[in-house]
Amino acid sequence: MKNRLLASLAATLVAATSAFALPTVSFDIVIGESSYGTLGGGAFYANTESEGVFKTFCIEANQSIGIGPSDIYVYEWSNATTYAGNPLSRATAFLYKSYMTGALPGYTATDGNATALQEALWFLENQNHGVNNAFAQWAVANVGGDAFANADGEFSVRVMNVYRVGPQGELLDRQDQIVYAPVPDSGSTLVLLGLGLTLVGAISRRKLL
Repeated sequence: MKNRLLASLAATLVAATSAFALPTVSFDIVIGESSYGTLGGGAFYANTESEGVFKTFCIEANQSIGIGPSDIYVYEWSNATTYAGNPLSRATAFLYKSYMTGALPGYTATDGNATALQEALWFLENQNHGVNNAFAQWAVANVGGDAFANADGEFSVRVMNVYRVGPQGELLDRQDQIVYAPVPDSGSTLVLLGLGLTLVGAISRRKLL
């Protein structure tokens, strides 16, 4: 019984420490440049704890996020979505970087263009509601090489894996976003995880004495 209790406590502490170590983010609609009312997609403002505020689009059509400052999530960087484990494609990364750097031909900040860009991103990621429209076709034609190979951080574009923190500190998948940003230093995460494991060990030793 004591062993099971300690194991449960250890798992809870590690989960809570992991969630606590991750930076937070909330999302707002970009007024006048959004597909939220029609598709439930971007553009969004990501208000992050560590990287400031930037525009983003979702890359998982089957997940969702809440909008506004009361919906707080945590996040981490990767090269793939968490819901299906799909790696980000080179065409997707190229298209989003072109948008973020103002190099996407024909794009101006309107709801219609945001809707078309969201549909193109979903198409390139093989998601529901994706459309092989002019933006998607341009990205495939201009990225060079294999458009659907794994981007693996190419073009400085990554995936923001977004989570809701559950009642036991567990991480619950939410709608992942695409990010044009360098990967932050994960050293603080590792330090806090180490502190959590040290605390668990100390509790275990105290029980044995």
